[in-house]
Amino acid sequence: MTDDASSGRSPQRWLVFGVWTLILLWSMDIVRPAESQWVGKLQKLFVHYGLPEWTPAKLYHAGSFALWTVLLSGALACGYLRKLSRSQSYGVIAALLLFAGIPELLQHLNPARTPSWFDVGVNITGGLIGVGMQALVARKFETVPKPRQSNA
Repeated sequence: MTDDASSGRSPQRWLVFGVWTLILLWSMDIVRPAESQWVGKLQKLFVHYGLPEWTPAKLYHAGSFALWTVLLSGALACGYLRKLSRSQSYGVIAALLLFAGIPELLQHLNPARTPSWFDVGVNITGGLIGVGMQALVARKFETVPKPRQSNA
């Protein structure tokens, strides 16, 4: 009997990835940022320090997609601290490029939201930061198997 990690499956990681994907889509497409008190307080704080009012929303976009790519990478590699193969890395980047525009496309269905190409760019940037962070962490924690000694 093989365990999930050795057989290339990680159902818990895929479940976490799937749930985060749904949360991300819901939060970027259905929730109205202006109706949230804490978002309003953050916006006022950022404006107080001379930053644009939209800064918290863009940071949320970038952070959400960074986490999304880390979770996708962990599911594909069967571990968050494991390095992705070259083809898996390309797959994550391709998925990011496709998925980054979906929240903006869905915003056409919500009259309270306005889609933005700038947000697509922020989503991609955040996702690439996540890919880079995952690669750096995986490289740092990657264990190199010790060579076997023969009994000859």
